[in-house]
Amino acid sequence: MVQPFIEVIDSEIERMASRPDHTALTRDDTLAFVSAMYDVFREHRALAAMVFAADALLESELAESGVIDNVRSAVDRFVTYASEEAWAEGKAIAPAAHDLAIRGHMAMVAGVATFGSWYLGKRRPSRKAVINELTEWVYIRYNPP
Repeated sequence: MVQPFIEVIDSEIERMASRPDHTALTRDDTLAFVSAMYDVFREHRALAAMVFAADALLESELAESGVIDNVRSAVDRFVTYASEEAWAEGKAIAPAAHDLAIRGHMAMVAGVATFGSWYLGKRRPSRKAVINELTEWVYIRYNPP
């Protein structure tokens, strides 16, 4: 799960970097990132749950293996890049609030993908409905109506 997650992060940073003159991300760009991240966590939800649990268990083998550090490094890299891009695009969001919003959005996608049956109830919405709603939360934060 860690390597596919890091690949999603690296791919998103590459895609953002390839935009000319810091053009704003579109809803489709956001949808692609949310979809990729959701799919990685959904596909590897048992391991994702272990990673989340390892965060609470400081002495765990998972924490000692460096996996948590690799995930944290990928998230930090993405948050830094996305924050710089938002400023370059002229989005006047305070840096601390922006960093927290990005981390919160990533946690929201990862949490719903990993623990969806807890959050979404017995009548789980379709993947498309879940991803569309998560995308709206992320996109609207940076592009209010």
